[in-house]
This record gives sequence, C-alpha cells and structure tokens, in this order.
Amino acid sequence: MTSLRRTWAEWVGEQSRIPPYITAGSQSIYQNLEWTIPASLLLSDEEMTPESIGFTDTKIRMLRTHYENPETIARAKRDLDDRLRDRKYGSGVWDFRGLEKKTTKQDFCLTAGVIAYYPPKKHTSIFIRYRTVELIFRYRADLVFLRDVILPQFDLQTAPPDTITFSFVNATIHPMFYIMLLLDHPKPLRLLHRIERENPDFHNQVVRWSKIHLQGGYKTYQTAQRVQKFVNRYPEETRNRIAEALE
Repeated sequence: MTSLRRTWAEWVGEQSRIPPYITAGSQSIYQNLEWTIPASLLLSDEEMTPESIGFTDTKIRMLRTHYENPETIARAKRDLDDRLRDRKYGSGVWDFRGLEKKTTKQDFCLTAGVIAYYPPKKHTSIFIRYRTVELIFRYRADLVFLRDVILPQFDLQTAPPDTITFSFVNATIHPMFYIMLLLDHPKPLRLLHRIERENPDFHNQVVRWSKIHLQGGYKTYQTAQRVQKFVNRYPEETRNRIAEALE
C-alpha cells in the first residue's frame, strides 16, 4: 500500500532532478509547482507524526497559533454546509493568517484553502495555496497540521474529497535536508544517479550535506544539528545503505 511518506519522497525526488528556476546559495528554487494526491492518502495517514519527521508537538501548536484562522474557517464551513444541504455546486475559502509572526520578517507561507463541492461527481475537492514552501523539512509538518487540525473542521463525510491539490508559487529544495528524503525514498541510489546526470550542481551539494549528516560533523548550525539527530534515529543498516550510495 502506498504511504504518504513514500509518495511525498518520490514526488520531491522527481522534482529535484530538474534544474531549478534559480538558485539561492545552495538552495534550488522552483516556481509555480503543483502536487495533487488522493485525499485519502493524507486523511487516512497515521504514519506521519511530528516525531517521525523531526519535530515535536510544539511545532503543531506553533502552526495553530500562526496559521489557524477560526473566523474564516467557520465561514468556509458554513458555505460548504449550505452547498451540501442544497446539493448545489459551490465552494468555501478560508485564510491561513493567524497571529502575526513577530520574530521574523518573513510573510505567511500558507495563504489560503478552498473546498469545492461538485454534486454530479458526488465529491468535494480541496485546494491549498502557498506563497512559498521548503519541501523537505518543514512541509511535512504542514501536512500533519492540515490532517489533524484544519481539515477535520469540515464535513468530509457527506461528499468525501477525492483529491487535495497543493499549489506553490515558490518552492525550495535544500540539499541540507535532502538526507531526510533519501531515508524515506524507496530507491535512493537510483534517484541519486539520476540527479547526478540531470542536475549535477545540486547533486554535488546533496552529497556534501548528506555526508556531513551521516558523519555527524556539523555542530555550529542548530537546524543542521536537528537533521543529524533525525538521521541518527534510523537503523545503522539504512544509514550505511545511503552512505554507500553517496560514494
């Protein structure tokens, strides 16, 4: 059975084979990306937890503070409920702007969500819009937040959603985090060979950072230390398999 983690790893892995729109330092920046998955893949997922992706429950509480907007969610829920009751096409939209972030100049990453009802199809569809996203480390926490906090506030039983579509104006794939993807990818060696052939500059950065994390040799950057802690939770056999693929 296909898992959310595997589907995510395969999609981001395929994207990283493509030369980026621009680079910012060692980061690859992609413009106007879209990812559509079966809604059940996210809604029924039980494997992805904050701990399993390198976070704690504090991360989800922080996302609730900054990205849960109860007033607009309530409005969108009413719009959807009215459409479902009357069996008429329509949609509801909600905002992800919660409490303003005071410790950063960065604007909100998640911007808006839409749930649309299509009576002839007897289903709804969900659309999530981003200003920008980092696809490996932080994005998976968003998926947990959406699954556990936001989407359960809507009626998902009367006309169950068929798909969830994520749209990213800008998306970052950072080689510092790539080891986290390789550990969840079903064929990391094959993926690395393809990246080396099709996106060699990025491949060099992936190899550099992944070796650093596997060796545990980076001590000055807190986020990198968190990645190394995440990597060390995997079995030695898995880590050795990735290390061999990097040679």
